[in-house]
Amino acid sequence: YVKEGTGAKLSTHYRIDKSLGYLLVLSARDKNVQEVSCPVAAIQDIYSWIEDGEACFPPEVVKGLTPEEKEMLLMVVYRGGAKMFRFCILEKSTESRDIFLECLRVLCIYAQSAPVSAA
Repeated sequence: YVKEGTGAKLSTHYRIDKSLGYLLVLSARDKNVQEVSCPVAAIQDIYSWIEDGEACFPPEVVKGLTPEEKEMLLMVVYRGGAKMFRFCILEKSTESRDIFLECLRVLCIYAQSAPVSAA
């Protein structure tokens, strides 16, 4: 995970909650600390440095990365009410980057097409 604003790299884990409704980015040091809680159905786009280029990413995130890390860089953009939010993550390999992209894209299609349950 790369913190926007500072460009600091934080060790994190991500997971999808049991309802398949949220992508959670959790601190590697303390699993109770959520860096991000992103509603999957609210995801607008997923950018990768390798496919979309440097111009799509916040400059402070990109400037602290090595060329190898840039190839692993992803950014998720999602809507929260009337506002747009984004966060960047670094995958460990090109293979894990591609798997993350494919799985999250499929999950987004599922979440956006699922009927909204009455609460």
